[in-house]
Amino acid sequence: MASLLGGAWATAQQQGNGQPAFETKAAATTSCASNTMLEGGSSYSNTGLASLFSLLRICAEHCPYILLNLKDENTDDNDIGNGHDNSVLLIRRALDSAVSSLLDPQYQVCWNSIAFLESIMDVLTRNSFLQEPQHVEEFRSRICPSILCTLLMGCTCGKIVSVALPDACRLLIRTWWLMSSNTTWRSSEDLLRSLVLQSLSSDCFLLGEEARATVLMYLCSHTSAQNRSTSEAKTTTTTSTSHEFERMVTQLWELHQHETPQALQNSDVVRRFCIQYQG
Repeated sequence: MASLLGGAWATAQQQGNGQPAFETKAAATTSCASNTMLEGGSSYSNTGLASLFSLLRICAEHCPYILLNLKDENTDDNDIGNGHDNSVLLIRRALDSAVSSLLDPQYQVCWNSIAFLESIMDVLTRNSFLQEPQHVEEFRSRICPSILCTLLMGCTCGKIVSVALPDACRLLIRTWWLMSSNTTWRSSEDLLRSLVLQSLSSDCFLLGEEARATVLMYLCSHTSAQNRSTSEAKTTTTTSTSHEFERMVTQLWELHQHETPQALQNSDVVRRFCIQYQG
């Protein structure tokens, strides 16, 4: 079974020390290949990964309490303790694997990982699940930053498969608003700024410093506007901003498909992009 779940699943299993998935970006990128060579020269294929994420999404929708408390098959019974140690739960490996699979070149794997992460987000943002603080905190402090970093890099730096871009933008926007505006899930502005800068590093984001600063300014300014809005105005503000954000991300993705995107740094097209989104 494990040999059909690819490098992303194996990497998530080996990780196991609590670090966010984006801190092992190189390993995650390597694991996105359809066939991966792992320990002992064994060959792994991710042909079963899309189906697994689809099954996990259905479980999240219909039996979330069971899914959130399933023990990992490789965990010893003596490690369970009081039952609230997330490191021994299957959901931890599943979430890490899903984040790593967001940049998988196969659309079905990418799309199903997005759908699974959205389903878990739906579950954990329900009021009833605020009584499950260990899961909420795990997702808020570790998984959300990983989703944000991975999708910012994938979408704005042209790394994600093109047909998954609208779905990826939807999850990216939702994660950003959750981390920046939701009372329960909000992270500090310093952390958000650090995550954006980390995602748009110079070795990945190839359109120059002005374009990078424009993206950061855009996200921060619209977050501030959203937080100042009245509750009645929030829905309209979020909807219009989401459409504009998707357009901005799509433009960045397309610019990174240029044969030599570094050559565009001082070009008129990048300058027009900066003027458009600095206002």
